Amino acid sequence: MNNKVHHLISNSLRFFLVATLTYSTTVFAQSPEEESRTEISISGGYGHSDNVFRSSVTDIGSDFAVVGLVADFKLVRPKFEFSLLSDLDYLEYENSAVRDRPDGFLDALLTVNVVDDRLEWYVENNFSQIRQDASLGDTPDNLREFNILSTGLDARLPVGGRSSLDVFASFSDRSAREIQDVDSQEFSAGLGLYRQISSTRSAALILDISSIEYDDLDATEYDIQRLFVRYENELASGQVTLDLGANKIDSGSSGFNSDTNPLFRLSWQRDIAARSTVTFSTSHEINDLGASAAQRSDGGGRAGISGRLNASGSPFTETRASVTWDLNGNRTAWQLAFAGSNSQYDDPLVADFDIVSVRGSMRRELPSRWSLELSVYSGKRNTHQSIRQSRDSTGQISVRKEIGRRLGIIAGYRHERRTDNSSTGYTENQYRVDFVFGAR
Repeated sequence: MNNKVHHLISNSLRFFLVATLTYSTTVFAQSPEEESRTEISISGGYGHSDNVFRSSVTDIGSDFAVVGLVADFKLVRPKFEFSLLSDLDYLEYENSAVRDRPDGFLDALLTVNVVDDRLEWYVENNFSQIRQDASLGDTPDNLREFNILSTGLDARLPVGGRSSLDVFASFSDRSAREIQDVDSQEFSAGLGLYRQISSTRSAALILDISSIEYDDLDATEYDIQRLFVRYENELASGQVTLDLGANKIDSGSSGFNSDTNPLFRLSWQRDIAARSTVTFSTSHEINDLGASAAQRSDGGGRAGISGRLNASGSPFTETRASVTWDLNGNRTAWQLAFAGSNSQYDDPLVADFDIVSVRGSMRRELPSRWSLELSVYSGKRNTHQSIRQSRDSTGQISVRKEIGRRLGIIAGYRHERRTDNSSTGYTENQYRVDFVFGAR
C-alpha cells in the first residue's frame, strides 16, 4: 500500500473514532422521554470516481476515502435546546492533484434559556459550499467552503396580558475559503411588538436592521432595513407563517440602489392524511450572500434544491418558491419536491440567474434487514448576462444491510451529468462502500 493510501485511511480512521466518541457522549447521555428527535449516523468508507475533476475534456479517475455525518437530531432540556441537521462528507483523494474537500452541509443551533420566558441566548453555525463562478458546475476547483458563525440575544418584555415587546441583537461572522472578497461581518438588531390573538394565533410588527461590513476595504458596506407584519397560526393539521412589509438597502450617498421594495414570505405546512404532508413556501425580499446561505444551507449541498450561490458581496433581490410532498408508509417513504428561484443583483457586474428544479426520493425497507434508497435530481439554470444555460442531473442508488443493532454497511452508485451551451459539461460516475454507525 503506497503512502498516500495509508495516509487517507489513517486520517479517516482517526476522524471516525473522534466522531464516534462525540456521538456516544451526545446520544447516550440523553433521557429518552426528553429527546425530540434522534437520527444520527457516522460513516467511513472508500470509493472511486471516473472523472474526479469533472472535466469536459479528459476523464481522470481517482480512489478516495470518505467520512460522513448524517443527522436530524434535537435535544430539549428545561434550560437549553440543541439541534443538529447535517448531510456532510469529507473526501480525501488518492490523486494528490485533487483538492481534498467537504461536500454537503451542517447546521447546528444551541439556544440557552437564560431567564425563563424573558431572555434567550443562542449560538448557531451554518456550513455549506458556494461556487466561485455560479454559472459553472460543482467542480473541485469551483467549489469553496462557506461558514457562518452567529450568536445573539433575544429579550421578551411583557406588555399587558396578551402582548410583549421583543428586543433582539446578533452578530455573524461569514468566511469563505480562498474567496476573501466575501468575508464579512453582520450586525443585526431590531424589535417586535407581539400580540397573542388566541391560543393558536399571533401577530407582530417587526423592525429589523442588518449592517454588513466586508473585510475587503474596497467593498461597499450597506444596511438592509426591513419593516413587516407577521401572522402565525398553529393549525390542527399544520401551520402557517406570513410576513408582509417592505425592505430597502442603505449604503450612504454612493453604492447600491436604495429604493424601497416589497417584502413577502409565506410558509405553509399541512398534513393531508395520516402519513402524508405537503409543505409550500415562497418569498420575495432583499438578501445578501450570508443571509441567503444560512436560509438554504440544508438544501445547498449535494445538488441542493435551490442551487449554489454566487460568491459575491453584492446584495440582491431574491424570489423563491418551493413545494414538497412527503409520504411515509409502513415500509416505504417517498418525497417529491419542486422549486424555483430568481436572483437579481444590485451590482451590474454580477450575473443575475434563475433556477427551476425537481427532485424525488424513495426509501424501501426490505426483508432480512435490507433497505433500498433511490434519489434523482434535475435542475435548469439560466445566467442572464452571459446568456448561459445549464442543466444538472443526478441519480443515486444505494443498498444498506444492517449487521448489528447500530452498525450497517452501504454500497452505492451515483451518476452526475451536466450539460450547457458553453462546452463545460461533464459526466461523472462514482462508486463507494461505507460502514455506518448510528441510530435511526
